[in-house]
Amino acid sequence: MVSIIYIILRAKYAGMVGDRVTTDIMDDSYMRATFVEKIATITQVQLRYLILLVFPYQLSYDYSYNQIPLVTFSNPMAILSLIIHVGALVYAVINFRKQKIVAYCILFYFATFSIVSNIVFNIGTSMAERFAYMPSFGFCILLAYGLLKLMKIDLFQNEKIKPAAIALTLVLVLVAATQTLPRNKDWKDNYTLYKADISKVPNSARALLYYGIENIGPYQRTNDVTYINEAISSIKKATVINPDFHYAWHNLGVAYQSINKWTESIDCYEHVLKLQPNNEQALYGLGLAYGKGLNQPDKAIPYFKKLLVDLGLTRVDYYEGMGLCYAVKGNFRQALTYFNQGIATNPEAGKLYYNVAITYANAGIKDSSDLFFAKAFAIDPGLKR
Repeated sequence: MVSIIYIILRAKYAGMVGDRVTTDIMDDSYMRATFVEKIATITQVQLRYLILLVFPYQLSYDYSYNQIPLVTFSNPMAILSLIIHVGALVYAVINFRKQKIVAYCILFYFATFSIVSNIVFNIGTSMAERFAYMPSFGFCILLAYGLLKLMKIDLFQNEKIKPAAIALTLVLVLVAATQTLPRNKDWKDNYTLYKADISKVPNSARALLYYGIENIGPYQRTNDVTYINEAISSIKKATVINPDFHYAWHNLGVAYQSINKWTESIDCYEHVLKLQPNNEQALYGLGLAYGKGLNQPDKAIPYFKKLLVDLGLTRVDYYEGMGLCYAVKGNFRQALTYFNQGIATNPEAGKLYYNVAITYANAGIKDSSDLFFAKAFAIDPGLKR
């Protein structure tokens, strides 16, 4: 009953096979796969899960495109996985009455993995260690049962557990702990996690992007160029793995802008617009690059216009950017028009009042300038410096 409820809820909010199809390979690693490639790769992934359950070596928070490339059944891991899993399933079915515990563990393992396998519905990634949590229940019971059989212990006879069994269990726990416990320190924060895993999943575009983003912040706080160089290098790799990864192109543009490489940032934002012509962040990035960075207001204005007029957006930064472009051109009247439009939709935006004050000052209208300076400082005392 619980499984049925889960499938109903999952279908309602996330779709089933062929439903709510994504056009972004970052959200469906099998989007470009043939049927055979998809099944073969899923089969290979099941062996990866099994290996991690046996020994949790090289754990990672992410296995996104293209860390696990598509394979066919000519791949040795796919063949081996097929033999192991089909063999286990056949054994469970044939021996269901004679080996109930073993059969239950195997069938539980398959049932719980089936809903996160990408066969029933798209789960958004090729693999994720958290998906092995429920299946591990069946695996652990089977492992414990196997150890009891190996040690010839019958718990139903209330036998005393032999020291050898305890010792073997402790060895297994200690061996697994050597990989599992040190992993805890990697989860201190995003930066430590992403840095720890980037070498484990060097072909994951998402992992490369996240690690790059996490390096931008430390650079902005410390001005240590090591961070920004690491950010640019990492995000560049993400765009090579997936040239259609618009998030990567956008954040590469942000990284370049943080070191005033405006021309390079423009190239990145233009890549974003090729993929998403109305991308808000890319349009603003281009307006900022041409206006603030290269002092070319005529090239910046069309991007701010698209944001404010064509898309009907009302963010303070967009009004400020448009107004400053006209102010730089010496068109104070038009600059005031956009600043005031921004104030009308964002009445608590102190910096818009501040820009109006400066514009009036530049136009030689002192009384109006003083009035708006007072309003700006009243809203945001931090502007008074």
